[in-house]
Amino acid sequence: MPQIWLTLDELGTMMDCDLESAHEIAVRTPLTRRRSRDGRVRVKLNGALTEVFLDALLRQRPAQNLDTCIEALRSVGSQMASQHGAPPRADRGLGQSARQAR
Repeated sequence: MPQIWLTLDELGTMMDCDLESAHEIAVRTPLTRRRSRDGRVRVKLNGALTEVFLDALLRQRPAQNLDTCIEALRSVGSQMASQHGAPPRADRGLGQSARQAR
């Protein structure tokens, strides 16, 4: 599962709610929260919210298909793994629904 971190503002935009409601979602779900170096709080999306995020991304960019998005995630994952010395896995970051769609 890819790690997708959003600010509370971005989470609110994705969930179509205000900042206060986004904070409530982060607390009730519960989502991992961290204050970034820029001082903004970010939350790590769980599996269900990652699917919502990716679905929204696909709707915003209909010209890109799912395979293109998967390859982009794999590329970023490989780049991140090489920076941290971890060997990349071919299936890293693919949820079951994405594997089934392939």
